[in-house]
Amino acid sequence: MKLRFLVTFRSIKSRKYDNELIEMVSRVFILLLGLITVSAIDFGSDSSSCEDDDHHGGGGHNHGGGNGGNNNGCPRGWRRFTRSSGGWCIRVYSQTNIEFSSAASACSNRNAVLSGIQDSSEMDYISQSASRNLASSTGSLWIGAKRTAACARSKLTATCSKTTSFYWTDSVTTGTAGFSWLDGSQPDNALGGNQDCIAFFFAPSTTRIANVNWFPGAMDDVNCVSSQFNSIPQRRIQGYVCGKAASS
Repeated sequence: MKLRFLVTFRSIKSRKYDNELIEMVSRVFILLLGLITVSAIDFGSDSSSCEDDDHHGGGGHNHGGGNGGNNNGCPRGWRRFTRSSGGWCIRVYSQTNIEFSSAASACSNRNAVLSGIQDSSEMDYISQSASRNLASSTGSLWIGAKRTAACARSKLTATCSKTTSFYWTDSVTTGTAGFSWLDGSQPDNALGGNQDCIAFFFAPSTTRIANVNWFPGAMDDVNCVSSQFNSIPQRRIQGYVCGKAASS
């Protein structure tokens, strides 16, 4: 009788532990499922700003910030900025070692142009967007600016100065506040005097390259080909900046 009672007690105790174990495993499973769900939601939120939807209005997405407004009138994945001429949509596209002419064509295929930079808010957005979303967090972008014909072969002079050597090619950007040259020696039109384009430098923070401190948004006049950066991986062309007028 005592033996039967002991066996029965152990059986009940075993079932109790089994039930507790099952309950504990169930709780762990529910917790893990919740974490996976949260991660999936976060990932979807981050990736939405990279959607390539250039042919649809973006009124439902709020990518505002700075002077960017709420993205009304811009396609999804683009950022709206308010200029004196109206809304201007900007987006950074990724393509390593693309040539300037090819970048201009790529923007044209999206009913856009290579964008100039109106002010520091646009400069900051472009640098931050590139650092977050492109293959490399550091590099250069083609923007919509070319050397003027009057300064085609000129070094930095009183006539061909920081504000007169280049012009914005998008026919929309105005003024010279968007020219954020690397230092006082730029644009220098070095290396044969055919530095007719601008490379826009992006990085998460100031980066030292060849004993020079490159700040995010620093501009340098360069040749309009990507191969010049083959030996400088931190400045390699990683993409380009497109711009277009907002639809509203």
